[in-house]
Amino acid sequence: MYFPFLYGRRSEFLAVRAMLGDPRDLSALVPVFEPINANAADLTRCLDECEDQQQPSVVIVNPTRHQLANGANRVAWFQTVSAVLGRCLSAAPAFQTSDYTTGAEMRAALGAFPRRDVAVVHSGAGLTDADVRRAANDGRIAWHIVIGNKLPDRQRILLPAAKTVVVRDGFIKQVRNADYDGQEFFSDLYRTYPPAAGFGDFLCLGSGFQDGGSTPAAVAIHAAYKKPTTNDLWMEHFISDDTAIDVGDVAGKFLQAARHLVNAARRRPGEFGSNQALDEYRSCVNTGYYPGLPTNKKYQIIHHMCVTLDVLSGAL
Repeated sequence: MYFPFLYGRRSEFLAVRAMLGDPRDLSALVPVFEPINANAADLTRCLDECEDQQQPSVVIVNPTRHQLANGANRVAWFQTVSAVLGRCLSAAPAFQTSDYTTGAEMRAALGAFPRRDVAVVHSGAGLTDADVRRAANDGRIAWHIVIGNKLPDRQRILLPAAKTVVVRDGFIKQVRNADYDGQEFFSDLYRTYPPAAGFGDFLCLGSGFQDGGSTPAAVAIHAAYKKPTTNDLWMEHFISDDTAIDVGDVAGKFLQAARHLVNAARRRPGEFGSNQALDEYRSCVNTGYYPGLPTNKKYQIIHHMCVTLDVLSGAL
């Protein structure tokens, strides 16, 4: 099973909602959301639509980033989202650990959602070995989602393999879009995650959260593909020809980058596959339409999920 780790930005919720209409079998897809905004409207719409389609997901209920770093915001947000999760039974509430959280805090947070499946996102080493053993034996915990090397190995081996999900960040973040270049290895987890029950990644976003940004000097499109010589997942970076802030505009730079991707996907269909995101990029190039940078991010996320599901199923 594939667990893409997403932050709660609108483009990410829109990408998941778009996937609900995809013809692929989505039974192996379980998006993990770490909300960041005090306004839960986008999350609510996404969870309601997932519930309509019985699409499973995981929602972290103790978020601490961006607007939810504020305690008052977090309390109000939790009240709203608890009600949403009360009706959206396809979403598993999750507690995210840190180097400072305790087992008591974890049990209190998950105790707010009795008689249903929950999850633990292991993002730190604050739990004691006894806490981890207790969680490992808790039948309500459907998933133990382990982020990179954040959980000590002695505790990781205590977790039941049938409920463990391995998440690694294969995206190499650069300071500027213009610094991305060519192709690079991303992951082979889709082939190597057993005996764990599932695997995940931070897609083309990376695990380091950044909120927005200034007008880019270059526009980048990061597209996953299956490398034919190894069958591993690689990432190719398509960068606009214009990379200086005072040359051209963002719309033109987007179309330059999109044209590079469309041409590559046409030449190498066995690597990039076929999906709704590539169709949208092709339409943008053909019509000269600029959908905006958030939509560009949405397309990249959709493409990444589609490629990952295709290699997992053997369709690619």
